[in-house]
Amino acid sequence: MGRNYQVLLVDPDIDHRSQIKQHLSSLSAAVVGEAEYGIEAARLAAELQPELVLVHIEEPLALALRSLEAVQRSAPHSTPIALSRRTDAHTVQAAMLAGARGYVVTPTTPALLDRTLQVARQRHTDLNERANSLDRTDPSTVA
Repeated sequence: MGRNYQVLLVDPDIDHRSQIKQHLSSLSAAVVGEAEYGIEAARLAAELQPELVLVHIEEPLALALRSLEAVQRSAPHSTPIALSRRTDAHTVQAAMLAGARGYVVTPTTPALLDRTLQVARQRHTDLNERANSLDRTDPSTVA
């Protein structure tokens, strides 16, 4: 990994969270917070403003997706990434529409997780830069 990311891990499954933490540790990423879904995840995201927020997308699916949206609103400069065993198109699309900038199918390897984190972080940065440049556009010059 090119740099030491600060990560908030949102996952109600303690065993899964432990496995992801091991992968992140091997990549020199620092887990700065852990939360289950919902208000706790949004509060920690707002408080910590981590570079990356990894959200486990499992049942109950609606709660996981709302948590993904909530952390995105609470920490808009953080890059949200979904983690899931689910590979169906509906779940992947729902996660991306909820704000995920990357999707990791678990179980995963440190190398695959590393690549996804890098690509998702770059994608998020690019989208923020484009949005900021549109915000600075003078409306009188737009045809």
